[in-house]
Amino acid sequence: MTVVVRSSHVRNPEIELQDELSKRPCKNFLSTGVCNFMENCKFSHLTTDRKADLEKLVKEKQKARERKSADQQDKDPEKKLSEWLSKRSKTDDQDLSTRSDEAPLLPVYEIPPHVTHIQNPPPSILPPPADVLRGLSFVDWG
Repeated sequence: MTVVVRSSHVRNPEIELQDELSKRPCKNFLSTGVCNFMENCKFSHLTTDRKADLEKLVKEKQKARERKSADQQDKDPEKKLSEWLSKRSKTDDQDLSTRSDEAPLLPVYEIPPHVTHIQNPPPSILPPPADVLRGLSFVDWG
């Protein structure tokens, strides 16, 4: 049995499903799987598989719309900004309290192993002396 599927798969699945369900089934299509009128037939050529596919697509679209509307409700700019500012102020307060109590950690530099055998390496490869780093203030970026 040959099944002819209309080219209406390009249409919106909600509209196609509603349109096909409002029509009576095509007797020729149901009995033979072929209709002489094809796209111009005033009856429905909706198969059970196609109906299930369309219903699945409609449900997916509805879920996507619901997620999108929920996301848009969550994206209130003033609310987001105030939340971000409050979180930022809390982390800044925590950072200040930890920084004042502790001495800043100095970075540890090592000479790369493949350079250790070089006699008189250039100064750019050598790590800076620790006493030079003590006077510098390390600022966190970001």
